[in-house]
Amino acid sequence: MFDPFSDTKSSYQAIRKHSAAHDVYNRLHSIAKDTEFVKRVSQDWYEDQFVVIPNQRCGTWYCDPKTSCSEYAYFKSTDGHMGQWDFSLRRANLHLVDFANRNGGFIIVDSTRRGKRMPDALSKTVPIWCAVINRAVAKRRAAECASSADGEDMWNTDLYCPPTVVSPTEKSQIETCIDKWADQLLASSLTLPNPVAPLRPFFIHPSIAHSPSLPTKKNSSNASGSYCPALIPIICLSASMFIQHGGPEPMRSRSGFGFEYIQGSGDDEDFWAQGLQPKSFHQHRERLLSTPKQDLQQVIEEIKASSAQGIATPNSAHLSNIVEIPPNSGLFLGVTSAKNDLGSSDKQLILQLTRLTQEELVDPTQTDSYLFQRIPKSKKGEIYYLNTVLPAFAEAASTAMDQGNDVLVIDDDGKDVSVGVMVVLSWIFVDDDGKRRSGPPPTATKSDTRKRLQWILDKRPGANPSRSTLQRVNEFLMSPRRSQV
Repeated sequence: MFDPFSDTKSSYQAIRKHSAAHDVYNRLHSIAKDTEFVKRVSQDWYEDQFVVIPNQRCGTWYCDPKTSCSEYAYFKSTDGHMGQWDFSLRRANLHLVDFANRNGGFIIVDSTRRGKRMPDALSKTVPIWCAVINRAVAKRRAAECASSADGEDMWNTDLYCPPTVVSPTEKSQIETCIDKWADQLLASSLTLPNPVAPLRPFFIHPSIAHSPSLPTKKNSSNASGSYCPALIPIICLSASMFIQHGGPEPMRSRSGFGFEYIQGSGDDEDFWAQGLQPKSFHQHRERLLSTPKQDLQQVIEEIKASSAQGIATPNSAHLSNIVEIPPNSGLFLGVTSAKNDLGSSDKQLILQLTRLTQEELVDPTQTDSYLFQRIPKSKKGEIYYLNTVLPAFAEAASTAMDQGNDVLVIDDDGKDVSVGVMVVLSWIFVDDDGKRRSGPPPTATKSDTRKRLQWILDKRPGANPSRSTLQRVNEFLMSPRRSQV
C-alpha cells in the first residue's frame, strides 16, 4: 500500500543522521567510548607489553598522550584503496622499524567511518608496508649470502591481511606488486633498516572476543636461552565499533548522558571539532564529557582560548630537533621553536618561514644573518612562494655558503614549506653523492628532486610537503629562473 509519508520519514531520518554525525557532543562521547576499548586492549589484553602509537590524524583522538607514544606514524588509507594500492616512498615510515626493534613491536591505532570494520590504512596499507620491507630485507640478505636461496627462504616475506576484511582476490592482486615495491625501496635514497625479525601485522577490532596469539619472550628463545623473536608484531587496532545499519546508535555514557554513537568519530575533524584538538580533548576530557550538550560549545571555546591552539607547534620528537641534510653539507632543517639550538654564531644564516591566515602580502624581515618570509594564504601564497621566497632564500643561502657559513631553514612545524626550501638548496649546493658542488648545478629533473626529498625524509620522517609545495619546487628548479639565482 502506498504510504504518502514514506518520503517524509526518509528525509527526516537522513536529516537526523546528518545532524547527529556532525554534532561535536556525539563525536566526543563516541570517541571516549572507543578510547576505553583501546586502553582495554593495551592494558588488559597485552598488559602494557606494547607501546601504543596513533596513526595520523584520526588515531590521535583515540590515544591519550599519558598512555601512548608521540612517535610519528602516517599510513594513508588511499594507499590501500581498491586498485590504488601503493607503497609510498614519501610515507615509508622506516623509522618505525627501528622503533619496533627497540620495543618488540607496537600497537598502531586508527578508525574508520561506517561500512567497514577496519580502515584501509590498517587492513591493507600497514600489511603492504610490512611485506615490502620484509621482501626488501630478504633481497638484501640474499645478495649478502653465499646462497641466495637460503637467504630468502629464512625470512618470511608473505603478505598478511585480515581475511574477514580483505578478499582473497584482492590480496592476490596486491601480492603481485610486492616485489616491484621492494625493488623501488632498494633503489631509493632511503636507508633500509635492519629488523631483528620479519614484521608481521595482527588485526584487532571491537568485534573480536580475544586477542590474537603472539609469540612471547618465553617461547621465542634460542638454544642458549637468549631472546630470539620469530617475528615483530605490528598490532593494527581499529578503535570504533562496526554499526551494521550505519548508525547513529543511541547509547549512554558512564556519567549517564545519552548520546548518538558515531562510528569513526575521530575522522574528518575539520567538519565537526570546531577547532578543538585531540591533545586538548584528552587534557580536558572529564570536563568536556561531563558538560551538558547545550553548554558544550562555550566550554570548547574556553578550552581553545586557554590553550592558545591557534599556534602551530611540533607534535613529534622527529620534528623538534635540527637535522643536517645531507651530513656535512652545512644545510640544516628545523622548526621555529628550535631556532637557537645551533647556538648563536656569526657563521650561520637563518631562513625562517611562516604561513599567514590572511591573503595580504607582508614585507620580509632581513639582516645579514636572518631572513624571515611570511607566506600569504591561498593561491596568492603559492605564487609568492615560487616567485619571491625560493629565489630570495636561494640567493641569501648562496652568499652565506660562499662565506663558509651554515644555513638553517625553519618554519612553524618543519613539515611543508621549509622542506620545499631544503629540496631547492640541497640541489643547488650538493651533488648526488652528498658533497658540495664546485660549480653551478645543471637543470634538475623530477628524479633529482625526489632524491633530495628522500634525503630529508630519511632524517625527518614527519616531513610531509604538500603537492602544491613540490610543484612549485619543481617549477623553480626546472625553469630558467633558477639559473638567474
